[in-house]
Amino acid sequence: MELAYKKVMAENNLTLEQLPEDAKIGVKEVELAANSIRLTETRKQTVKPDKFEKLKVLDKWCVREILDFVEGTNKNTNMPNITAKEIITGIEKDNSTTTPADTRSAEEIAQFELGTAIDAELKTQHDAGKVELTLAEIKTACPKAYAEIFSAYKEGEDNGVETTHYSLIELKDKTETYKLTKK
Repeated sequence: MELAYKKVMAENNLTLEQLPEDAKIGVKEVELAANSIRLTETRKQTVKPDKFEKLKVLDKWCVREILDFVEGTNKNTNMPNITAKEIITGIEKDNSTTTPADTRSAEEIAQFELGTAIDAELKTQHDAGKVELTLAEIKTACPKAYAEIFSAYKEGEDNGVETTHYSLIELKDKTETYKLTKK
């Protein structure tokens, strides 16, 4: 998008430093909004027409400020009622993916977070090449998994933990040894 204030500045051989403070602020606002629009477009996201219109309003106000300076007048006394922040917020809002409020209970959320933490502990061990872990190794390297194993431990039954990606199951033939497998 070609900005009109740049054309006026070029026609009058002006630099940003030469402009009065109001015009400098206007230029910064226009550039901030224009950069946000360009960035949004490069991300292949939507910029609704009203955001371009608001940018044009800012640009037009900036042109009037520059022309007031060039002509030595003060006709542009009103500040624009649009800000770059308003344009940027609108773009972000237009492109946000709103999700419905989380309907899970606090307990379900806590369980999910615990499972994710255990999964991360097991991933670390698996990535390190561990296939079998002793109880002592689990206690130091995977404290959340250790706590979960023993909160539900039952003698003579299959014991261990399973996450979305890993399982850590007690071996029947080795005392205090667990097998780590990736699902």
